[in-house]
Amino acid sequence: MTGGPNPSAATSTLPGPDSTRRQNLKNFLVCFSIGNMCFIRRWYDLENLQAHSVDYYRTAPENPTLLSATMIAGLLLSLALWLAWRWLERHAKPARVKAAQFLFLLLLVFPLESVRRYWNLEVVHPDIASNAALLLVEERRARLGVSS
Repeated sequence: MTGGPNPSAATSTLPGPDSTRRQNLKNFLVCFSIGNMCFIRRWYDLENLQAHSVDYYRTAPENPTLLSATMIAGLLLSLALWLAWRWLERHAKPARVKAAQFLFLLLLVFPLESVRRYWNLEVVHPDIASNAALLLVEERRARLGVSS
């Protein structure tokens, strides 16, 4: 028994096809999560969808069309985000990475606004924390000179 390096530990840290596949899967799952979060208001609508006999004037269809449309839209947005991520990995420059980070944070404003509106509609007292977070994001965006 010697005190030398462990060969199995050395090979586990080397980049290989498994680590690349795992990283691609992780990146896709992040994009899938963000893509679905952008449609969080639609998911709320699906959760609260009542029978047609109870809510005659609703705008949603009786069949699973809204569910299918939400799932397809979420998958398409997830795929677009993942492809943009893959492109950025291959063509990374500091300015592009900063722009992607900025757009990623800007993209998170939509789910935050949806959640804020949903919570403010469902409860008597408005949610102060989400309103403060949204105001902070809007203030930073105004400081950077970005218009919506």
